[in-house]
Amino acid sequence: MSDFRLEAIKEFIAALFNDPRCLQEEDNVLYCEKLFTVNDIMNKVYDKLASGDMNIREMKLYLSYIDEYLNDEVDLNWDFEGLTKQPKEE
Repeated sequence: MSDFRLEAIKEFIAALFNDPRCLQEEDNVLYCEKLFTVNDIMNKVYDKLASGDMNIREMKLYLSYIDEYLNDEVDLNWDFEGLTKQPKEE
């Protein structure tokens, strides 16, 4: 995998730690429910990029799915085709 892809993943993860959609603090306790899901997705993205099973277009699509997930617009799931999203039930 090229360095720019790995660097992009590192920058994305670092930005999440400053994103209030990922981490909430209440009474000196950090809550990061969505961060665990995002971390799992990013680990899979990293592995797919490293093995050449994912291109930059697919990575950007997954990142856009993560953004929608963090905005509480969709739920994300892995299936045999990869990452899929479903609109949130209201």
